[in-house]
This record gives sequence, C-alpha cells and structure tokens, in this order.
Amino acid sequence: MPRKKYYKSQKVIETYDHLPPPQSGKFNSKIIRECMAIVESKRYFMRRFECGAAELVCYDYTANKWVVLCFGEAEAKIA
Repeated sequence: MPRKKYYKSQKVIETYDHLPPPQSGKFNSKIIRECMAIVESKRYFMRRFECGAAELVCYDYTANKWVVLCFGEAEAKIA
C-alpha cells in the first residue's frame, strides 16, 4: 500500500494593516510628523520627533520581523 505524502502548509504571516508600525523606546519625545519615505526603492514609515531625531520603520519579510532604524539629532539633520 503506497504511503500518502503530507505537505506542511506554509506559514501565514499575520499582518495588522490597521495598526501603525511599532515604535522604538529610544526616543520619548513628541512625534511631530509621520509619513512614508522611499530609500533605494524600499518603502519605510518615517517618524520625526520634536527633539530632532528620526526613525525609519519597515517589515523584513525574510526575517519576519520589524526593522527600526533610529537616527539621532545629528544624523537626522543630514537627511
């Protein structure tokens, strides 16, 4: 009697499109601007803070994790 082949279903990534991307705990200042930014054909969610700092947030589908890039006041002025 031949054995049946069982295939594992692929993981389903749960996305919550109605929720904003997570925020790092590094900056406690008030958010003054949120918008989308495109850097080298990749879309990021950008936050600007009152203290002059900035964050770029995106979801990495390879690692299945959120990526948060934090820039202090000096680095954010260059951009």
